[in-house]
Amino acid sequence: YGQLAPRDVWPNLQVMACWTGGSASAYISRLREICEGITICDHGLHASEGRMTMPLAAETSAGMLEIGTHFFEFLPVEKADSPDPHVLSAWELTPGREYYILLTTSSGFYRYNIRDVVRCTGFHGDAPLLEFLHKGAHISSITGEKISESQVVEAVRAAQADSGLCTTQFTMTPEWLDQPGYTLYVDLRRHTESTQLERFASLVEQQLCSRNEEYREKRQTGRLSAIRMRALPESAWQTLQQTRLKKSGGSAEQYKHPCLMPDPEFRSVFLQACGLAGEPLRQTHL
Repeated sequence: YGQLAPRDVWPNLQVMACWTGGSASAYISRLREICEGITICDHGLHASEGRMTMPLAAETSAGMLEIGTHFFEFLPVEKADSPDPHVLSAWELTPGREYYILLTTSSGFYRYNIRDVVRCTGFHGDAPLLEFLHKGAHISSITGEKISESQVVEAVRAAQADSGLCTTQFTMTPEWLDQPGYTLYVDLRRHTESTQLERFASLVEQQLCSRNEEYREKRQTGRLSAIRMRALPESAWQTLQQTRLKKSGGSAEQYKHPCLMPDPEFRSVFLQACGLAGEPLRQTHL
């Protein structure tokens, strides 16, 4: 039946504004294929509590801190568990470092931790440029490795670029099998040889090790097994979306696909909901 592209409906469309950071970045390469010739621009980081960044350029998820709307403070991620952490002002941020945003607004929020983790990518004048990474809750740790959803997304995107293997959906989750470790569930629309899966799993492993020193150390000492990879049919991902929407009570437009599920029970619940609990699944591991 072919494919309906945005310009088939809106021939004069020049710019598309959407989420491009965090887990949404996993879909940007596919979106660019569908929206060839259309500039894709992030619409900034905002929530019902307030607007936090304003986009200044296309093809980047980083935006300038909205210094004219609220008062912002920042908590370094590595200090989040400290009983008396040193909170930073906007001009004190360091490019490359990650922070929680603390929001003080005229509507009554005072130092509200919205639980958004952002990375400072530089400055525009004295205002920091920030890119959204993930919600603070989207962190998984079995042995102290503290893997974030943004690290998983970046690792898979890099592995896709290196291997040419395209997965439209993926979710990583911790599992306790013979040895604790992580399984990457993927949606592969075409048949893929086991050797391709093995190489892809190896590339994701390498990329994750390069982004997370604690994960690399746990792998080197054998406390974590190598990443396992399992391919699931498209119907499984549709069932996952329906199950999560039913639980949350949200709409399809509000659905945010989880690229990292820290809950170790996710595997059994997910496979049972999809009717795959007793079926052998295509798997590869290092």
